[in-house]
Amino acid sequence: MSPTTHSADSLALESEPLLSSRSTSTNYLSSPPHKPSRQIEDDTIPETSTLGRNLSWSSAYILVISRVIGSGIFATPGPILKTTGSIGLALLLWIAGSLLAWLSLQISLEYGCMLPRSGGEKVYLEFTYPRPRFLASTLVAVQAVLLGFTASNCIVFGEYMLFALGIQGTELGQKAIALGLLTWITIVHGCFLKTGIWIQNILGWVKVGLVLFMALTGIFVVAFGVQLPQSDAPIPTLSREGFSWDALWQGSNWHWGTLTTAVFKVSYSYAGLSNLNNVLNEVKNPVRTLKTVAPAAFVHGLLVVFTRQFRVFVRGSLRRSKGERTADRSPILRESFRRRGRTDFVTFGCRD
Repeated sequence: MSPTTHSADSLALESEPLLSSRSTSTNYLSSPPHKPSRQIEDDTIPETSTLGRNLSWSSAYILVISRVIGSGIFATPGPILKTTGSIGLALLLWIAGSLLAWLSLQISLEYGCMLPRSGGEKVYLEFTYPRPRFLASTLVAVQAVLLGFTASNCIVFGEYMLFALGIQGTELGQKAIALGLLTWITIVHGCFLKTGIWIQNILGWVKVGLVLFMALTGIFVVAFGVQLPQSDAPIPTLSREGFSWDALWQGSNWHWGTLTTAVFKVSYSYAGLSNLNNVLNEVKNPVRTLKTVAPAAFVHGLLVVFTRQFRVFVRGSLRRSKGERTADRSPILRESFRRRGRTDFVTFGCRD
């Protein structure tokens, strides 16, 4: 073979897409049904759930944003501010963590658009590392059991529920509520598909509205110095002294262990951006939906996160913020929701 012919063949191969029509996936679609092979190319064939594609764009968006706007956004700002020691360092870590979350989302989008099928990380790792067999599946299973966020989210929900009901919470009570929540969700989505999607959409949009109301209320009260009725706690107001450059970094803790833990907590706040990748078999127009839903949910979550940071940073002194518990006890929210079921709405807004 002459060098000219070899060069022409190389250029022709380089100009073809990675998943070109010459692959076995096209032959699979055009050929009669046969026993599925274990070729890597077969993983790129879109699959449809046996129950059909029931998730529209709005349902897919709620599926993602409901997971992002959850307990992490409410539970982590206080502890991060406490461990870092200063507003400036905490804000810097939130910016860095948000950037890492965006880069991680790009990887999920790349794989999700190339492999539009349910399974998420399991499918992507099996596609990337087919050998040794079952290694990727085993690693994903171990990670899901040992490092999964679902159980911790449900336990935090149990803490918020007991707090909303005015009950002195115990660890056993929180875990009992978490177990009941998981059982109820499994029964609804396992036996009543349409009903589960409908409930999920309604609760998701209501939660988004409540979080928006909470954020705007905090900003309004702080920015305009509104005094809430029947409130013994002082309402914080903006001051240039508290947000000067030196004051922002006063008391910063630059220990590597502290910074690493804080970054992990920020990542926990963005957990759920790749939630749609797990159910692409049930999504209508999966590739197009994924490319628009995930970035929109990230931007929405980013706005909520930094709105929450604004309210935490300006709410009283740093000493008071360091002493806050996981459950948000802001007087602004207590007074805002007192006439509508006390803090029940706050608990509902933190549901994952």
